[in-house]
Amino acid sequence: MKTIIKTTILCLFIFLLITRCGKNEETFPTHEPPIWQVDFNAGYYENMTAVIKLPNNLAHYADNSDQLAAFDSDSKCRGVGTLISGLYFVSIKGTPEDQSNIHFMYYSVRNKYLYQTDDLFSFDADQIFGTVDAPKEIFLNVVK
Repeated sequence: MKTIIKTTILCLFIFLLITRCGKNEETFPTHEPPIWQVDFNAGYYENMTAVIKLPNNLAHYADNSDQLAAFDSDSKCRGVGTLISGLYFVSIKGTPEDQSNIHFMYYSVRNKYLYQTDDLFSFDADQIFGTVDAPKEIFLNVVK
């Protein structure tokens, strides 16, 4: 009986070893820290505010040197976040007639990955996206 148990455990171990060796974990490109800046010469004189919370899988590893910024559909930086007490506060710039779709990008210093959201909302002057009491948790995907 002991021989059957030992043989079964050995076979199971070999099976697990073989199947694990065949799996390739997906790797992602790493990036140097970005330099995100709003072009204040672009005529942006309207403002909207976003209060952003990172998803738990990233918030757990967040560093004060990480960066979060808002971008329009033309990849123009519209606002750079300031981290205060675990929340990012972003002043998003635009014009009164602006209807650009806004998305966010996040840079993690720890793993040197860039993350981004899908388009979340249209720019709307004087509007608020999230609050301190109810920040908007964004869902980010690694930029491949």
